[in-house]
Order: sequence, then structure tokens, then C-alpha cells
Amino acid sequence: MDSHTFDEGEGSTCSDPVPGPSGVSAKGPDLFAPVIHEDDSQEEPVLPQLQQDSSFQHNVVWQFEDIQMLVGSNLPIFGGGKYPAVSLRLRECGNPINVLTGLDYWLDNLMCNVPEVAMCYHLDGIVQYYDLYKTEELPNLEGSNFSPKVIKDVAQNILSFMKSNCTQEGHTYWLFKETDSEVIKLYDLTSICQQRTDDKTENLFTVPVAMLFYRVAKNMMNQSPLSAGEQGTVRQLLNNCLLLLDNQRFPEIFHIGKLLVI
Repeated sequence: MDSHTFDEGEGSTCSDPVPGPSGVSAKGPDLFAPVIHEDDSQEEPVLPQLQQDSSFQHNVVWQFEDIQMLVGSNLPIFGGGKYPAVSLRLRECGNPINVLTGLDYWLDNLMCNVPEVAMCYHLDGIVQYYDLYKTEELPNLEGSNFSPKVIKDVAQNILSFMKSNCTQEGHTYWLFKETDSEVIKLYDLTSICQQRTDDKTENLFTVPVAMLFYRVAKNMMNQSPLSAGEQGTVRQLLNNCLLLLDNQRFPEIFHIGKLLVI
């Protein structure tokens, strides 16, 4: 989700370790113990092994409206005793969360089906206290108020758009939104890359992303006149394109990009 700027609320500076307003003791061992599922059977349970090539700690299936999604997450989840699952967030004392931060925390918990979040406030790396919030309380925190219904409506519109347009099985798509723009664009990275490589060690997305930089820059240049900021964006896009492309394999695009940068 793309960001907008929100003013952060004022917060007090912490000096001495004090218990959080939630009244939960920061010394309780239950909260931050790893999640353990007990088994009364005599057989030793077989623990699932995390694949070495996995980019995420958790892979969860998230059901949103009529759409099922496989979501990868690195959200740290702890639990034990009366706290079966709690996500952990570290915050500096005197630095309250804003709308975007609260929205991120809420979405992460929602997608991973975690009912609570522990906000650990620290001063120079030393934990001072923590607050425990239920996931449904996050939209109403001071300084981070937002409407879950509005967020869900926007998400439903975007996901419906993607469901209608991401129709090629096995293709990789990029959902893109420019800063301060209300237009969302969807790029089929697999179709953009028409030429295949025999080099198995090459990143499969290097060429598609480079070609995407090139096309976005060309489209922006066709929308004259460009402001100074837009000209800088075009130059940056082309420079990134040139960094990714092999001038031996793509000589025409490489030299055109060189000329446009100049």
C-alpha cells in the first residue's frame, strides 16, 4: 500500500522503567516464550523444517472476501500460557506510532491471524515497558486512528482489479502506483521479458524490471512539458535501466537509454 504523509502525535520521553498502562508485567515469562504446541502422545513429534531457500519465516493462507492468497511474512510471533500468539513490535520511547505504522501492524496481525500485539518501548536499547493491545484496538490508538471499513473497501477494489487482470498462470506481476497519483498500474513482468537467457544464475527479474524502467521513462517523456522533478525521475529510471541491462545482449535499448540520459 502506498503511503501518504501523516503528522505524528506528541509523546512523552521515558526515563525510568515503569509498567505499561495495560497493567501487564514486563517480567512475565509467558508473553515472549516461543510458540510451543504440546502433544500428550508418547511419540516424539516431527518438527517441520524451514526450507533453506524460503524468504519468509511464515507462509499463511489468507482469506479476504472471495479471494484466497498465500502470504509470506517475517512477523515475529511469540506466545505461551494465556498468550497463545502475540506479535512483537519495538518502539523508541517518546516516538508514538502514526497512522501508517498502526495500519501496518494491524494488517500484519490480521493476515497472520494474531490476536494481540506487544509494543515494547526502549530507551537506548534498554526495554522500559510494554503495552499489550488486541488487534481490533489498533485502529483506535491515539495518533493512528483509521477506519478498517475504508481500508477493506479499498483492498477489495484493488484485489478485484488484480483478480480480473492477473490471468496468466505462472506469470509475475508488478502493481505500481506513482507518488501522489490516484492511478494504479499493473505490469506483467513475464510478458515484458521476451528474450530468455540460458544463464541459470541470472536473476529472472533483472531484464523485466530494466525494461519496465525504460518503458516508464519513455512514457513520462511523451508527457511534455516535464517539471524539474519529473526530469530527475526520468533520468534516474534510465540510469537504473542501464545498470541492469547487458549492453551486449540489448545494444539498441542500451544506446537509446544512453542518448536519452544525456
